[in-house]
Amino acid sequence: MCGRYAWIQKNSFQKPEISPISPPPHSVSYNRAPGQVHPIIIQNGKDYKWSTASWGLISDQKLAQSTPVPINARIETISEKPIFQNSIRRRRCLVPADGYFEWQKNETQKYPHFHFLHDRNAFAMAGIWNSSIQNGKRIHSFAILTHPASSNILHIHHRMPVILKPEDWTAWLAQETQINQLLHCYAQCQQNIQAYQVSSRVNNIQQDGPELIKKFTEKQSTLW
Repeated sequence: MCGRYAWIQKNSFQKPEISPISPPPHSVSYNRAPGQVHPIIIQNGKDYKWSTASWGLISDQKLAQSTPVPINARIETISEKPIFQNSIRRRRCLVPADGYFEWQKNETQKYPHFHFLHDRNAFAMAGIWNSSIQNGKRIHSFAILTHPASSNILHIHHRMPVILKPEDWTAWLAQETQINQLLHCYAQCQQNIQAYQVSSRVNNIQQDGPELIKKFTEKQSTLW
């Protein structure tokens, strides 16, 4: 499961694959968490635009306040789940990131690790989004697709977000794309992912700053 990520807008994400696109809304965070509002890229007619959405996909039906919302969608079953079916067909998005966090578990503790591309470039995670009316307000929300983790990081966690190659960004966003072929292509990781342990401060969603993605070399005594 991908439950936390970082994107600090070191670059403007002005990629030729999705040009023209305006600058992103100012939103810098090393510790992006579910329930918070984050920038995403969606298709806008023949163009692309930035939007903001709450992390955790809200269906078109009215939800009780205590109803959990999915933050991830398994690529293997996304087309079968009613809550995801409309979004995977017509409302796909890019979720920009510099890296994501996963926790390695042992018998008594959990150790957070920061995952990133080998070249440290920003990347786009495959997402789906929805727009629904909740309590009289229009809410944009999204979820991140996941697939099995690549072998070199499998010891940390068995799942990871789907990271799209830049050449597939426009196809992912386009409503006319026959999505089953893309889903098949990304059934396994297509990127070189690296990871290292970081401070347990990232466990607290109130914490933010560059120290959260710095390598942590000593075993921690208290983590949760």
